[in-house]
Amino acid sequence: MLFSNIQENHKAIYPILLIIAVIWTPLFFFTDIRLAGQLMFESVAVIALAVAISIYVNLWIGGFFLLSCVSAIFPFKTVESMESFNYIICGIVWFSVLVLCCKNVSWLMDAICIVCLINILWIILQMIGIDPLFIVTKPWADRSGNVLRTGFLSNPNETSALIAFSVICFLRKGWKYFLPILAFGLVVTITSGNIIAVLAGFLFYLFIKYPVIISKVWSRSEMVMSFILCSSVVFFVYFLFVDVPSFHRLEAWSRGWGLYKNHWIMGYGIGHWKVIFGKYFEMGVFKYWWNHAHNDILQATVEMGILFPIILMGYFINIARRFTKESLLEVTGVVIITACSSVSYTFHIPQTAIIIITLMAITEITLRNNPKVKKGELKCQKIL
Repeated sequence: MLFSNIQENHKAIYPILLIIAVIWTPLFFFTDIRLAGQLMFESVAVIALAVAISIYVNLWIGGFFLLSCVSAIFPFKTVESMESFNYIICGIVWFSVLVLCCKNVSWLMDAICIVCLINILWIILQMIGIDPLFIVTKPWADRSGNVLRTGFLSNPNETSALIAFSVICFLRKGWKYFLPILAFGLVVTITSGNIIAVLAGFLFYLFIKYPVIISKVWSRSEMVMSFILCSSVVFFVYFLFVDVPSFHRLEAWSRGWGLYKNHWIMGYGIGHWKVIFGKYFEMGVFKYWWNHAHNDILQATVEMGILFPIILMGYFINIARRFTKESLLEVTGVVIITACSSVSYTFHIPQTAIIIITLMAITEITLRNNPKVKKGELKCQKIL
């Protein structure tokens, strides 16, 4: 009821923000009234954009944008926080433009498939000693000293993540024949986290797509146990012969959780993970300096505080409330993205970040095209 009233009367917010931008500026007069006016103008513009995104695009994306605005200046406004905020603005604009302007998502998914295949081709060229872009003087190497395959990215983790995110786009007519090539790409990049994410997405897809068939063969508990057993065997062989996982990031997560508990309400501000860890490293408190958490969800929680996981949970619930089997493919992509982001830093790499945001926009577009939403059977879910 409250949101419906805001939806109907939100246009009155913008004149109020205009008055605030001019009249309230003296309240922020510290040493330079022009600087105070600039900060107020920027803040009001961002608030107006966040309101518009919440109304016309997605409530939870708008809430995240507003939270990131606050986190950019509180508790500290630094070069790092403003750089991170500018990065977020670009992502929000890209997401909003796609949701509002793209009605047919097939071309976007085709583009992701093409990017993925070019990346794998690049990897193959690197495997035979050719790099079309540059000659690496100090290449990444695995534990045996072999050059790692990164494609047109800079790190095998990023390359593997890009392939993992692209999987759902290949589960369509005409593109399924390339799935073995994707499996090849995931294996030769020699990373384990993204393969686990793809298996998590596969399990979700299987349970939703074929619940009746599965229930006739196995009970749900038998299905889960069989999947866990088979996955354990596959990963044991993979870890034994391909890639032994590193557990150093577990220490980073533990340290990050400890820092979060000290400032759990508003966090340390966006972009400040590497700053805080750098200070503790210089003081000798931490043995290592992690400039990112290898876990985007944890890092965002440490930087933005308790409101971030609340907004994230609201975003997931919003998807679940509008979910139908027609949107299964796109929602499976969200599952893979979430799993990858829990063990990597995919939102910090421009190439993988724009793929993620595009897939999120594709999911939003598909959910909006749900016939039940258009008929009004799912009340207020089109924008919530």
